[in-house]
Amino acid sequence: MRKRRRDRYSPEEWIDFALNLCRGIYQRAIVTGAQRISGSDLRGKARSYGGFYRQSRETILARMRAAGIPHEVKTFKGSGVKIRLVIAGRVL
Repeated sequence: MRKRRRDRYSPEEWIDFALNLCRGIYQRAIVTGAQRISGSDLRGKARSYGGFYRQSRETILARMRAAGIPHEVKTFKGSGVKIRLVIAGRVL
């Protein structure tokens, strides 16, 4: 099968590809933008398991990178605090 060029896919198709890589509710929430990429919105017991959530975020980003899905993580200028995930130019 011949590879198609990246620009032939719409941002919605790239997001669908990324959602297919997710292995849980939290990773789907990261890709759809329902959860912050920094993990700052974790509350209660989830906050005490923050390391596992961080690993989950890093895993989905690594899977997206390996699959060739164009994405970037936006940060606050100067502070390096992660605030947004952008897939194929679409801010989530």
